Amino acid sequence: SDELEMAAFAEAVHYLLETFSERDRDIFQLHAEGLTQRQIADEVGCSQGTVKNHLREIIEYLQGHLADWK
Repeated sequence: SDELEMAAFAEAVHYLLETFSERDRDIFQLHAEGLTQRQIADEVGCSQGTVKNHLREIIEYLQGHLADWK
C-alpha cells in the first residue's frame, strides 16, 4: 500500500540522516523548520556560504541514494 511505501521511504531517509555529522543534521533540521541560510548560519556559528555548501551536499547525497525509490 502507499502508506507502507511512505513508511519505508521515511525510514530510509531517517537512516541516511543518521549517517550525517551532527552539524549536518542540525543544519538540515533548521532548514526543514524553515529558517533562512543566514538564520541557520547565525544559529550554528558559521558563514552563510558554509550553510549553503552543507545543504547542497546533503541534498545531493539524499538525491543520489533515493533516486531509484519508487
